[in-house]
Amino acid sequence: MNVTTLLALTLSLTASAIGSQSMEVQPIRASVTMEDGRCIFWTGDNGMDANEFRMHLAQIQAKQSIIISHADDAPDRCVVSARRAAKNAGFNRVSVELDNDEAGPIGPPIIVR
Repeated sequence: MNVTTLLALTLSLTASAIGSQSMEVQPIRASVTMEDGRCIFWTGDNGMDANEFRMHLAQIQAKQSIIISHADDAPDRCVVSARRAAKNAGFNRVSVELDNDEAGPIGPPIIVR
């Protein structure tokens, strides 16, 4: 293989790798809070119960990963319930993070296609 062919092949593979990285789907963001003794789950600015949350997540097509934020005062049972709902909805990677700023309504609702 000559140098020109090798260089062209290397550039082609590099461009392909860069292109596939930029096409990577961003993780879905959700959060969980506690209000009046109930767990409230958020994917936008509408709070849901656990069943509504699971059904909403099941409608989302890109299910590679989800990040669930919670405040430090959210009970473990709420966080576990959110994680379980995401797993049952088909998400491959479920991450949970302690983030007081991101817990609660997190902006516009996720558009379900």
